[in-house]
Amino acid sequence: MKIILRLLVFVRNRWGWLALAFGCLVASTGFAMIIPRMLGDGVDTALRVGESGFMWWPVARETAIWLVAGTIIVSSTLRGVSEYGQQYLSEVVSQKVSYDIRNAIYDRLQRLSFAYYDQAQTGQLMSRATVDVEAIRMFFGMGLLGIVQALIMVVGISIILLLMDWRLALMTMAFLPFIGWIAYKFSSHIRPMWLRIQEQLAVLGTRLQESLTGIRIVKSFSREKEEGQKFATQATVLYNEQMGIARQMAHNMPFMMLIMGLPTILIFWYGGREVIAGTMTIGNLLQFILYVGMMVMPVRRMGMMVNLLSRTVSAGQRILEILDTESAVREKPDAIELGRLKGEVIFEEVNFSYN
Repeated sequence: MKIILRLLVFVRNRWGWLALAFGCLVASTGFAMIIPRMLGDGVDTALRVGESGFMWWPVARETAIWLVAGTIIVSSTLRGVSEYGQQYLSEVVSQKVSYDIRNAIYDRLQRLSFAYYDQAQTGQLMSRATVDVEAIRMFFGMGLLGIVQALIMVVGISIILLLMDWRLALMTMAFLPFIGWIAYKFSSHIRPMWLRIQEQLAVLGTRLQESLTGIRIVKSFSREKEEGQKFATQATVLYNEQMGIARQMAHNMPFMMLIMGLPTILIFWYGGREVIAGTMTIGNLLQFILYVGMMVMPVRRMGMMVNLLSRTVSAGQRILEILDTESAVREKPDAIELGRLKGEVIFEEVNFSYN
């Protein structure tokens, strides 16, 4: 997390945009949580005979159904508007952050001494300024608020379920610690794999840059086939690393979905008995099922967020290596001004001698 905290420095001038995006996220999440409640009340209203009610207001059954339908439509509309604002504003923040990071990398590279470039490879620098910066941009555009939204939804839905039926809620949420442990293990396992992929992308870029730079020599000595084999070998290594991550994700995400599907069995078993006993309505049971289904979404996205976070940490580590590099040649604070004055003196002397 130390790397993520250091990357947050680039957001210091964008807190206003990020706060607006967070407000839209909270609004969209709140409107989304209203819909299952309205659907459950609508079912109970339709099955009830005689007078009914909407929320706490005693109204006729037909009126209550129309109010429920209207609330669902309004909530869905406002949810869509809020999600649009959240995605737009978070993308603005991510683009501005990536812009600042690219400028910071370029400024640092301009100020490093020639000794640094004797060891640094062009492909490595290009990969860090493009691929790694793009990984960080995706985190600030999707991952940061995505993680916050997942936490808000899990906490909010857990509170709602506890208020509805604490026994059934505890049985449902008993699977969450196990899912969190799986996500942690997956993150710790996949982070070094992403680091190897990003390093291999840089190696591949370096191989391509060297081959194209020396293309005249390669063609002069008829080394096209050998150079092609070298590039293909590096590409194969990159392919195998990426397929390794794909296999990990293919195993992890369905397994997490399977675990989150198990509480549905408990809901039907225990909730069905409560409905038969008359201590729970069919609408409340429907609300339970819908809220648990909503909880599956952030848990499902959590696998992608963990993957994105791991990639961001490895990318941030490579970028901070450049930003933390100190030049072997230290300039005095007034070196630029002294150089300018000396240049003007030399120019005047040359101009005087010429005249």
